[in-house]
Amino acid sequence: MADTRRRDSKSPWKMEEPDVAQYVISKLKNEWSPEQIAGRMKKDHPNESKMRISHATIYRWADDEKRDGGNWHGFFRQSGKKRRKRYGTAEKRGRIPDRVDIDERPKVVDEKTRLGDWEGGRNYWEGLRQES
Repeated sequence: MADTRRRDSKSPWKMEEPDVAQYVISKLKNEWSPEQIAGRMKKDHPNESKMRISHATIYRWADDEKRDGGNWHGFFRQSGKKRRKRYGTAEKRGRIPDRVDIDERPKVVDEKTRLGDWEGGRNYWEGLRQES
């Protein structure tokens, strides 16, 4: 009874609408992407609010169909491509080998008495002016 009440309390799912499902399936058979289908549906049916669907809904529908034994996911251009979660992986770029932290630099650098101790830009030219 709880499942029935939950199902009845929600608005109907877009892909359960026969016209929407037929439109999506016909376009998938013609090798259209879900993004193309969603965009074209707005142009083909400008005054019909029931004929609106997002590309994400089409992808979810295909995933549900796949779990139930359907094969609509195979009609996507990138079928079978997995999305990779990127969190939890170490940063692999920008690592300088044998890097010395700025706190560990010699104290003579703070005095800025040598030409190489100055940073580029304004500080460098101010240092040259002070020396002359």
